[in-house]
Amino acid sequence: MIVTNATMFHGNPYHDLIYSALGGAFEAVKGTFDDAVGRARRKESKLMHVHWEENPLRKCSSVTEARLVTQRLCASLGEFKSHGGKLVWTLHNRLPHELEFTEELMELRATLGKHADRVLVHSTAALAALREQVDVDMSKYMLFPHPSYAGVYPRSQAHGQALRGRNELLFFGLLREYKGLDFLAEAISPIETISPDLQIHVRGDVLPNDPYSETVRAIGELPGIDLQIGRVPDEAIEWMFSSVRAVVMPYTRFLTSGVAMLALTYGTPIIAPDTPQMRELLPPENHPLLYESGDVESLRNALRLIVSLDEISLQKITTANALRAETYDPRRVSADLGRLYNTLTG
Repeated sequence: MIVTNATMFHGNPYHDLIYSALGGAFEAVKGTFDDAVGRARRKESKLMHVHWEENPLRKCSSVTEARLVTQRLCASLGEFKSHGGKLVWTLHNRLPHELEFTEELMELRATLGKHADRVLVHSTAALAALREQVDVDMSKYMLFPHPSYAGVYPRSQAHGQALRGRNELLFFGLLREYKGLDFLAEAISPIETISPDLQIHVRGDVLPNDPYSETVRAIGELPGIDLQIGRVPDEAIEWMFSSVRAVVMPYTRFLTSGVAMLALTYGTPIIAPDTPQMRELLPPENHPLLYESGDVESLRNALRLIVSLDEISLQKITTANALRAETYDPRRVSADLGRLYNTLTG
């Protein structure tokens, strides 16, 4: 059966992960809300799965345009349901990054919550966040964890057995302001506060015309920062995550992190804010590396801890993280999605 997939499709590894175990029983087809209405009306398919619902609003240049787009989207959802449509909605962010039209997004989310047959959240923290924003029947919620990246990127080495550089850390992913690279730069200044030979490998791309890219380039000139801007080849992922002592995620706001799931896949220790979603995601062995959000001295302490750990203590974290990743195996998570689709369409 066709699943109208709005607005995420091939090119995003998350897509391949959640459909990896469905064996062709459900075919995800990229489409809009109106595409889903047409398929439901023609009785071709009655199933739509919505991801990153804010994307249509990103194209709007004014509040007026955003309101008109929201009205159209909400009307399409109602029409889709009137034709017997079954709607699944996955919440990915508390609030989208760099989106102006928050009021319109809340209206769209309220309508999605009203019409959805199931609302999927990656954590109980995501559930709490959405309940603060819109009123959704609790019976519609389903905990659907973000899968690990097992099978997506090369993985020849056993769980965390690679030799990890004592003073080498990784900052990975799209280099956007909310990810806090400038906060990390503050925490390691002067570099001697952590370790004189500390090296943080910053790997990832910048958004076109993003003013923050100038900040990124300036940070790249600082002692202890090894900056390479650009897409990281898939074949480099394993070595990158397996050779560093930890991945640093000084994010200011997030519900789910693909970088955290990628780090877990390779057993890499994670330094991140001490938030409910990170305590839920990570095993207890990694919890000492969580720092008080927004507290630069707390982040410094986490950095000092990771470079001071002996090999036995480090191995305990890498082993625990790799084992935790197995609970998020994409085949297991994907099978849960298939069972949900079957329930809605059977």
